[in-house]
Amino acid sequence: MLKKVNREHFPIIKEFVNQYSYKVCTNSVLEGGAKGEVFSDSGNAPSIALMWFKPATVYVYGKVNDIDEFNKDLKKVFDEWIIPECAKERCGGSSISFFEEKYWESFTEKLIVDGKLIRSGRWVGVFDKESYLRKELPKPLPEGSEICKIDKDILSNKENAELKEEILDEGWSDINDYLEKGIGFCVMKNSKVISSCYSVYISDNYHYEITVNTFSEEERNKGFASHCAIAFIDHCLENKFIPHWEADHKNFASHKLAKKIGFSDSFIENKFIFFFNRADN
Repeated sequence: MLKKVNREHFPIIKEFVNQYSYKVCTNSVLEGGAKGEVFSDSGNAPSIALMWFKPATVYVYGKVNDIDEFNKDLKKVFDEWIIPECAKERCGGSSISFFEEKYWESFTEKLIVDGKLIRSGRWVGVFDKESYLRKELPKPLPEGSEICKIDKDILSNKENAELKEEILDEGWSDINDYLEKGIGFCVMKNSKVISSCYSVYISDNYHYEITVNTFSEEERNKGFASHCAIAFIDHCLENKFIPHWEADHKNFASHKLAKKIGFSDSFIENKFIFFFNRADN
């Protein structure tokens, strides 16, 4: 039976899930840096672990003996924890990924959902330093634009409220936590952030997962995101950090940018997206 795991058992869960896949986001929750909870059949000797990234992302690690029984447990976790949180945050669906994929293929046919189940995926890149050093540099920034490290002053500026809100939505518990542990760079015009690249998750104090965004449609495809990402990765190399890049499997613009700056195709991580109410399909 799946039960909520107390934080004192998180180191055991961390060792367990890393047998399947090292994910910065998973480890960030288990280290207390990201918003989330853990459910397992045992805090001391787990055979199954469900990682919940608030409000709507779920990873499942391990194997179970009785798929039907686990399905009931999973539904209970969603009914009692995840769906209420999603309702509070006004998101009508969730994504769920399973490790190992071959084992879970039969399970997904029995997955209890109230609505349509959509197979999807997440592109995972691998950073290669040599490829990065051979990268093609973007055009110089236009006059009036500059690269800046994201700091307290930038996030305190009301003009940059969208960036501050995004940082909190992505996974950080609060802005002070981000300023203490995270790193990020942005392109600014007249004190306003127009493009950013920052660490959405960190783990083991040297693995940093990247998120990149250019906020205005009219400012995209001008190389701003490349400048931000390069500043971020230069900082990682100077400090012996390891950058990580993940994106939706259909976010081709993100894949293209990642490949331009030293990331190569690794694999597509299969996941499923489903909605809690049929009206949301």
